[in-house]
Amino acid sequence: MVLPEDFLLWPYLSDQPSEEKIGNAGMIRIVSVEKLDGLSVDFELEPLIVSVNDKFSEENTGNFEIKAEGGFLRISRTTKSPDIECDISCLSSVISGFTNFKEMIEAGRVQVFEGYRGQDMPKVTTFNLEPF
Repeated sequence: MVLPEDFLLWPYLSDQPSEEKIGNAGMIRIVSVEKLDGLSVDFELEPLIVSVNDKFSEENTGNFEIKAEGGFLRISRTTKSPDIECDISCLSSVISGFTNFKEMIEAGRVQVFEGYRGQDMPKVTTFNLEPF
């Protein structure tokens, strides 16, 4: 049975567990940042320039302009100066909705530059189709 992480299953079981455990049961990694261009989203995002570091893929390393408008995520490579900097792992978690830039900044996973105006993506319950 595959369910979202915040789904309370125990009320539906005849033999309820003595304790409830919550854990991160998934892993997500962006394979190609630019291929996310056109992804359907339900939020708006003012343009944000993100410097991405990916030690395993040069294709994902560089500055990307990320914005959301009209129900679609728009991502393109750019030469503009970055607003923030993070690794591909951090960006993957944010785009999936598992976390947001605010939390990653607080955790020290995102470097903030002078041009950053607080643009962020919403944090949502991530549905992991295949547990890791």
